[in-house]
Amino acid sequence: MIQLWVLPEVSGQAADYKIYQPVEGELTRIYGGKDNSGADFPAQTKMDVAVLSEGQQIEVSEPFVAYITRGKGYANNVQVEDGDLMRGNAITFKATDNVQLIIVHTD
Repeated sequence: MIQLWVLPEVSGQAADYKIYQPVEGELTRIYGGKDNSGADFPAQTKMDVAVLSEGQQIEVSEPFVAYITRGKGYANNVQVEDGDLMRGNAITFKATDNVQLIIVHTD
């Protein structure tokens, strides 16, 4: 389980929460914009979670900050593992283990 807290975009906005079951092998939107079900979280900040099995790969083609909460793999051909924080303009991430990855889009 991962629990993330984000300050509201507008001061005084009511707190809310949602529970997601990430889709293995895909980015699952958990905050900001439209999530995978089409529900809207009106926020400029966007966050995704990826749950990957060995050999699965995801790509992000916009500025990001990513944190690996479990497992290891290659981020743009550089070996990374749980606890690593990455930042860049685009990323191709390939899992070499069972991985859980949080991505915050920063554009």
